[in-house]
Amino acid sequence: MDYADVMRLVESHQSETATLDYKNGAALGRQNDQRDGLMKEVLGFANSGGGMLVYGVQTFADRQRKHIPERLAPVTDAAVTVEWIQQMVNSHSTPRFSDFSITQITCPDGGGRLFVIEVRQAMTAHQAPDGLYYQRAGLETLKMTDPQIRDVMNRRAGVQVEFEFRHVWQHRGGDEHRYDLVPILKNVGNLSAERWRLQVEIPQAAVNGEVLTNRAAIYARSPIHRVQVTISGAPYLKLVYPYSIFSRVGMDDLHPGDELEFLESTGVVFPIPITVNTPIHRTVAGQAIFWRVAASHSSPISGEVAFRDWCNF
Repeated sequence: MDYADVMRLVESHQSETATLDYKNGAALGRQNDQRDGLMKEVLGFANSGGGMLVYGVQTFADRQRKHIPERLAPVTDAAVTVEWIQQMVNSHSTPRFSDFSITQITCPDGGGRLFVIEVRQAMTAHQAPDGLYYQRAGLETLKMTDPQIRDVMNRRAGVQVEFEFRHVWQHRGGDEHRYDLVPILKNVGNLSAERWRLQVEIPQAAVNGEVLTNRAAIYARSPIHRVQVTISGAPYLKLVYPYSIFSRVGMDDLHPGDELEFLESTGVVFPIPITVNTPIHRTVAGQAIFWRVAASHSSPISGEVAFRDWCNF
């Protein structure tokens, strides 16, 4: 991420999400309360599904828009560096948490710096220096309950998968972009995902219904379920991929280290066709894609793909 990327978030009024949080640059500093705030937010993402923390962006003050960026508010404390942040997080988390990356961005006008901290999901629960455990819940970072703490501590004992999309361009020009979203499912844990099922919920306005229908007709024998649903008042298309689809290609069980791309070359599935123009972009702006993986003998795993990561326009 660079300065232009951050400015796009601000200028498009990209709201905070379960995986994106903004902080005024004044919140990052060497005082104990600033350190505790840093630890709360970083470990809150680690104890949930991961996310991105942007220091140097001020959100609106009124209640209705408190999660929407208003302007840049850079970090001005010269003592705050990438190395200092790494040391703070490493030395004040229990057990030590280090699965994160930091990007420092210098503002062009010399008015300060921005820090983007990308936090990956932790494999166990990490405690903040105030003795509490935190977890990102929707748009807030909250104290965890005992059952939530135990559930995160048991992550190592369950199936661990990661989900993402790869973009394959079909057309890019003028006011219309068309591309395929290729789902990618990875087993990054130590246990096999047996008899698994993937569910993807995607903003319906962005899905090219004609292309999707044509592809579904070609693979009529593939039991991919399509259902229209509503999420937070917005129409979504839910796609459900049962494990039986992949038995023909030997991927009905996803073993540790396995990676599965949902390509037409598999002969059983197809990518998701997306069309975005200005009206569609306005309709779906800020809407995430939600996913959920269920497997035998394991708790379901869910997450989301932020708008900025799936919508290319």
